[in-house]
Amino acid sequence: MQQGSYVSFKIFARNSVNDTLAIRNVTYYNYGNFMVYPNPSISEFNVKTEYKGKMDINFISLDTEYKKLITSISSEEKVNIENIPKGNYWIIITIEGDTVYKTRWVKNE
Repeated sequence: MQQGSYVSFKIFARNSVNDTLAIRNVTYYNYGNFMVYPNPSISEFNVKTEYKGKMDINFISLDTEYKKLITSISSEEKVNIENIPKGNYWIIITIEGDTVYKTRWVKNE
C-alpha cells in the first residue's frame, strides 16, 4: 500500500446459525513508521517519520488527569516539553483527526 493511503473494510461477527452479532468498521491508515525519541526525555523530543505533513501530538498522563495537545508539528521539528510535568504519558499522534501512532513515554526532570 502506498504511503498516505488507506484501506477500509467491515468485519462481521456471526453465530452458528449465521445471525449477525456485531459489525465493526476498520480503517488502516498508512502514514509510514513513527519513532518518538529520546524516551525518557527532559526538555525536548523528536518524532521521526517518513510522513512529511503536519501532525498533532496529544500527551495524556497515566499518573494524573493532565492532558496537553500540541498541534501542527512536522517531522523535522523538535517538540519542547519543558512545561509538561514529570510523569508517565501516552503520546498519541494524529493526522487529520485519525490516530496513527500511540506509545508510552516518560518525562523526567
